[in-house]
Amino acid sequence: RIHSPKGRAMMMKEWYRQLTVLPLPSPLVSILSAPIRTIGKYFGQSDFSHEVFSAMDGCLSCKACISECPVHVNIPQLRSRFLSAYYSRYFRPLRDHLILNSESTAIRMSRFPRLSHFLLDNLGSRTAIRLMGLRDLPFPALPSAWERLPSLYWDWQVTHVMPNDTVVIVSDPFTWTYSPGVLAAAVHVLEAMGFAVRITRPLPTGKAAHVKGFLADFRRQADRFISTLNSISERGLPMVVIEPSTASLFADEYRDCIPLHTHPIPIARFIAEHLSRLPNTKQTESTPVTVLPHCMERHGPLSTHSAWTAIFNRVGIPLVIPAVGCCGMAGVYGHENHHYTDSAGIFELSWKPVLDSSPQATASGFSCKCQIKRELNRTVDHPLEVLARAF
Repeated sequence: RIHSPKGRAMMMKEWYRQLTVLPLPSPLVSILSAPIRTIGKYFGQSDFSHEVFSAMDGCLSCKACISECPVHVNIPQLRSRFLSAYYSRYFRPLRDHLILNSESTAIRMSRFPRLSHFLLDNLGSRTAIRLMGLRDLPFPALPSAWERLPSLYWDWQVTHVMPNDTVVIVSDPFTWTYSPGVLAAAVHVLEAMGFAVRITRPLPTGKAAHVKGFLADFRRQADRFISTLNSISERGLPMVVIEPSTASLFADEYRDCIPLHTHPIPIARFIAEHLSRLPNTKQTESTPVTVLPHCMERHGPLSTHSAWTAIFNRVGIPLVIPAVGCCGMAGVYGHENHHYTDSAGIFELSWKPVLDSSPQATASGFSCKCQIKRELNRTVDHPLEVLARAF
């Protein structure tokens, strides 16, 4: 029962109640006592926080609790705050620090993708990664975004004079590093619609930091990212975002940071708002395209169901959007060794049957595509890549 939104909310309520009786110690006392507490933890020392941790550790951070559960409690937000407090008293595992730096590391790897492949794609590195508690990490794409996209798109300043009808694609570290083909497809579609396109250089968004409860690091990274977005917003330039989890980050977690003047909108919504600018397609598609949506865009304010439907209807491509749950990868969740069995089991529930019967399947989330590749050894396109081939 504790592994449900209501169960986790009740655990957090009790944890907060206990804090009113016995508050957390000062930061200095926490640091000094952390070694003793951590040793005691592994020898079975009782602490209600461990029970709360067990409940929160199973959270996928899919945010279905906000839009689909009657409780309507933001469990990922509570989880992040809990982890921040919990690890002020206990030592963190090494993998948390690797995850914290995963965005900045991805950006660096995108600069040297061939060297990154050489260093990571070998038995020694894979074994070391497993020993640190992680598995099946993606490799940087070849060619990289820096090589694939002409500098016109990313080597610009907000102070430059912009062409009319300029649209800014807000890149995230994972799409930039691991899926530059999706960025190129987005550029192609928007240019086919008559827009001039610019892309922000990748910066850490703070997503990984927030998931693992590194709240100070999250706010620092988020404030820097928001400052970049606000400078674009002040020029009156529309901003779109490709990765659904990044769009959700802007809409939810960034509310606790410095004000974001204008929220970038999901690219599907932007295209749907300008349907009349979509050109005629080169050919008609007879095989239906199946779009498997990311958790965070199935329902609620970031839903893109109607947008993808309108877009594909406009270009004459049959579309199917099945009712599926989470794919099980859920960002970093499925890459942690101790979550793998649950991650694979979740994938088997709804995604695998749909994929087995869908010859032309697409997925809108980067982690969803990673899960499909891992579990089925199958590479699927992003819906934007299907659209780009149609023009």
